[in-house]
Amino acid sequence: MALLLSCASVSALAAERTPGKWYAGGSIGKGGYKTGYQRTADTIFSTGATSVTVVPDVTQTMWKLYAGYQLTPQFSIEGGYWNFGRPSYTANITAPVATSMRRSFTAQGYGASLVYWLPVNDSFSAFGKVGGMLTNATASSADPGAGLGTLPAETARRLNWSFGLGAQYDFNANMSGRVEYEAVRKIGDEGKFGTANVGMWSLGLNYRY
Repeated sequence: MALLLSCASVSALAAERTPGKWYAGGSIGKGGYKTGYQRTADTIFSTGATSVTVVPDVTQTMWKLYAGYQLTPQFSIEGGYWNFGRPSYTANITAPVATSMRRSFTAQGYGASLVYWLPVNDSFSAFGKVGGMLTNATASSADPGAGLGTLPAETARRLNWSFGLGAQYDFNANMSGRVEYEAVRKIGDEGKFGTANVGMWSLGLNYRY
């Protein structure tokens, strides 16, 4: 009887600590934008500038909020919101007049991914993901003055491919920490202010319930 009661107690405790299939979390980190700047130069020249040097500021603080569902021990699906910061550039124009202007951008998106999990031991797992993201990028208006033309504010929305790699450590049955790298391809619009590939390194926590 004592043995049965002991087994029952252990089973009840295990049931209490068994995590569910849903989880949610958030991450924050740093990232950057990779672009050839040719389209940026073209838009600046459209103001009437003929000689310009572009100084970019593309290293940004980025963050995301997400939720997931464990389909099987090897696969889950995740979806959420990503904020890719506020990159900008300063254009130093030297001809036909000497002036400068600053243009800033915002980028964010809602996405979903299929995640493949590769357990290393009871607490540590690696994972890879691939999915899609509906991104929204905006460019502010910019006025160099000195008789040159003005760049209008513009918005670009499109569906982009995304992928990522990372690792997760389980502190207990419910709480986990993760580090990951994610990339999104060609945010923006080549016909407007150009496109950029975005990369994001982040640290985060998630809770399984």
